[in-house]
Amino acid sequence: MVSIVRISLLLLGIVFAIASGNVALARCLGSPAATSYSKGTLSPLLFGANIDITEVDAKLLANPAFHAALTSIPLRSLRFPGGAIGDNYLWRQATTARSDWIPQNFKPGPDTLDFDKFMGLVKCLGGQPTIVLNLRSWLAAGKVDEALAEAEDWVRYANVEKRYKIRFWEFGNDIYGKRPQRQSPITSMEYGKLYQEFRHKLKAIDPTVELGLVLPGAFGRNVPGDDYPWWAGAVEGAGRDIDYVVLQRYQKLKKNKFGKGGSRIDKFLKKADAKMMVEFGKTWPVHLTEWNITARAADDPNGIKFDTIGHVLFVADGVLDEAENNVRLATYWPLVGDNGQGLIDPNNDLSAAGKAMKLIARFAGWRMSAPQDELPAGLQVRLFAGTGHERGAVIINWQVLGRALDWKALTGDCAAGTDTLRAVSAAGESADLDAAVQEKAVARLVKPTISIPGLSITAIACN
Repeated sequence: MVSIVRISLLLLGIVFAIASGNVALARCLGSPAATSYSKGTLSPLLFGANIDITEVDAKLLANPAFHAALTSIPLRSLRFPGGAIGDNYLWRQATTARSDWIPQNFKPGPDTLDFDKFMGLVKCLGGQPTIVLNLRSWLAAGKVDEALAEAEDWVRYANVEKRYKIRFWEFGNDIYGKRPQRQSPITSMEYGKLYQEFRHKLKAIDPTVELGLVLPGAFGRNVPGDDYPWWAGAVEGAGRDIDYVVLQRYQKLKKNKFGKGGSRIDKFLKKADAKMMVEFGKTWPVHLTEWNITARAADDPNGIKFDTIGHVLFVADGVLDEAENNVRLATYWPLVGDNGQGLIDPNNDLSAAGKAMKLIARFAGWRMSAPQDELPAGLQVRLFAGTGHERGAVIINWQVLGRALDWKALTGDCAAGTDTLRAVSAAGESADLDAAVQEKAVARLVKPTISIPGLSITAIACN
């Protein structure tokens, strides 16, 4: 009874610490994840999400069910205050500059997640934050000096006064936008020059700060009135002296091509790396600060849907693709969303995407081998090695048919536990990519083989 009481009091203290922003008490998951990374390692910083303050507030964080779902993944990188709202956010007031911009008519209340409450969450998760600096609303008002002053004030408050030690700051959101509300108020060259000015000023306050240069996923895009493609103009304007680049990717996926190419996040990242090398002669670390399938694709009868086994396979393969390429940090969009779009649904349950991240997060920080060759069509296998003698494997089966694999070749014949997320129809049988997800179904081990269900992702952990 005493132990139960102590545990209950500890949980209550954690919830209070998050809600109040008391970072000294909120250390639910231990020390922060390291910001260093190496290609081929499944970095903990790839398990991240966007905290949209219109969806996440202090009241939600104080909900034990939400907290349990959040810490079960676990997430180690968090982006604040969200996507488009970052271009319209006044951090001191915890509100927006313009009511006619996204999120329209936003009215903060006592439970609104302000910066300090957000940092309470970061400390609780042992995470690394990314802060989006507001550039667009200030530029639209013709107030560049005020934009710089606000950014300096934020860095000084966060890293000098509060000692939060925030390393990653993002220079606007999708500042290169074309739509009227999001249309860039400056050219790519002007943006690059401002980047360098802001970078110099912020590093004078804290030399550990890194500022992200925001580039479009459409590599040849230019904004109206600008003859330069955004990539070329922004990089040249910055003098190629860049800390890291920020990319976003919402992938269009057709079910009939899904099994052949997987998430296709790897193809996008390889093209980005190649463009950097060809045009600029070097690569910079990539932060993929928003990624998911597109909502339009999810509404397409032939597209991959949210909260299905197809979404599970996409998210799992996407994280692994990021690890195998030049991605230092990734934050999925969004953390909370309707219809299975987010990692957590409005009922405080993990969605299919959240379950996929949770399944492979057990290998965070482990080394990865190259994808295995000479496998049956539709199978992908990644092998992992821990810091000691631990070994593991993640097996993605894109096909409806189940497969049998050589157990010893995968694991060295170790004793292992397996967890599988697989497709189930209403009758409990494997169905198609639109099927619901069954959690923790166990792949059958009958040595010398392991039987992998169709349309599934299986994680094997060995000691």
